[in-house]
Order: sequence, then C-alpha cells, then structure tokens
Amino acid sequence: TIMSYFEMYEKYIFAGLFEYSVYLNCFKSRDFCKSIFDNNKGEVGISLNQLLAYRTIHAQAGLMIANELSNWHNPAKVNLYIKAYGLEIDMYSSADIHDLDVLWQIRHSIAHNAATISKPDAQKLEMLHNFGSRTIIFKNNFIFELVKRMHSIVFGATTRIHNAITENLSADISSEDKGKIDTFFKIESPISIWLR
Repeated sequence: TIMSYFEMYEKYIFAGLFEYSVYLNCFKSRDFCKSIFDNNKGEVGISLNQLLAYRTIHAQAGLMIANELSNWHNPAKVNLYIKAYGLEIDMYSSADIHDLDVLWQIRHSIAHNAATISKPDAQKLEMLHNFGSRTIIFKNNFIFELVKRMHSIVFGATTRIHNAITENLSADISSEDKGKIDTFFKIESPISIWLR
C-alpha cells in the first residue's frame, strides 16, 4: 500500500508539472513530446475508454498522460520524465534510486511471488543477490524506518523540483499563479522532523 501511494505521488508531481509548464522558460513542447515518447517505447495513447473514465471529475490532462505512462516503478526513468520538462535536475538522487529499486523489488515479490524473492528477481539488484528463494520477513521496526525514509525521499524530490521550477519561472507570472505553484509543492507531515 505504501508503494501504491508513492506511485500516485509520482504521477501527481508529473501532472502538476504538466499543468504549470506553461510558466516555465525551459519548457519546449517538441522536446517534451520526444522525450516522453522515447522513454515510453514510442507510445502514449489515451483510449476513448480511458477518457470515459474521467467523466464527471475535474481531471488534469497531465494526470491522464501520467496514467498512460509506464515505468513509475523505475526511479531512473521517472528522473527522465521530469527532465522532459526542461528541468536540469534529477527528482531522485542516486541514494534514492538505490533504495527505491530495492523497495519496488520487495513490493513486486510480496505482490506477485507470495513474499518470496525469486532467484531471477534477486539477480536484478546487487543488494539482493544473496536473497534468492528466501521469504521476506520484516523486523518490528521496518515500517517505522520505511516511513522515515519515504519522508526523506519525498521531501528531497519535491524540494529539488520546486527549486528548479522557481529558477525557471517566466518573469511575467502573476503572484497568484506563483502562489499556486508554491502551494502545490508544499510538503507537510505530522512528524516534520522527518522532512529533511
């Protein structure tokens, strides 16, 4: 469930960037389309059935596109999706990518392999090489440590993107629209000390 919410976070960041890209000096629509197509096997298609699913809700075009993209479980690819907006930053640091790769693999093993890391899956990541054919059992503090780490990843990623957007805003943006962007990228938590 935590990773499902995390995927939703990634999609909403992408969708927000799509909506606010009109205010970015660095955004080039042709480059954006090429990058998104190149990093999604040359295909992004929104079917009529998919559009029908959005009836009666106020859905952003960016969210419709995000829901059609693959690779949300691949943080290196997500970095490329963010760079498609012309932002010269990585959403995820190399440490984030390392941890997220492991977390996505654990999620896959729990959801699809009855909480067992298969030998082929264990070979995908060096950190898991010695865990093939082993059952995943979490220690008592795993969820606590996971939530702390996810706070750190989300705070760092969102802050990096917000800073990059702020540096690339059009000079004629209204203070109201700038405020909407700042609000969109605001991060809060009941445990604010974890946001660093």
